[in-house]
Amino acid sequence: MSDSNPWAAIVGRGRDGARALVQRLVRELRAAGLRVGGVKQAHTCENIDGDEVDRGFDLIDLDTGACLPLARVSATPELCDYVFDADAFARGVEWMARDYDVVFLEVGKLEAAKRGHWPAVEAALQASARVVVLTLRPDVLASVVLDMEEPLAGLEAPFEEADVVEFLETLLRHARA
Repeated sequence: MSDSNPWAAIVGRGRDGARALVQRLVRELRAAGLRVGGVKQAHTCENIDGDEVDRGFDLIDLDTGACLPLARVSATPELCDYVFDADAFARGVEWMARDYDVVFLEVGKLEAAKRGHWPAVEAALQASARVVVLTLRPDVLASVVLDMEEPLAGLEAPFEEADVVEFLETLLRHARA
């Protein structure tokens, strides 16, 4: 992807602290006066007879807090255990078209296969955002970034505080440029 926005990578899973790190970075970037957007996926469960039952994932707009059903447990899984709503993916692309300084996107197995949110990733890399931050699972890292330009910064779980501060400073410097 030539002529695209600079991007940065956060490599880890939610259980490694990647989602908490993204929340922290969003807060700190906004506190610095930057326009921050993007999408995140939130796991949803339902309590049935006292048991937590997996329902799937919702798509949440980091800017407005809007929430859409993204994926629900599938009786006939293909690439993973969920069936996805194509309209939610299209809405994610629309959300990326807004004017932001920094955009955050989660990248998983579907995106590694150039499906799912991949159009949102491509749109964000070509849009007006000054910096795109991709949160990548370790198992998809190589297949996603192989055709991309070098990232301007990267963090890999476990996240050390000094590395997080340096990462944040890099995002601030590039987003303000």
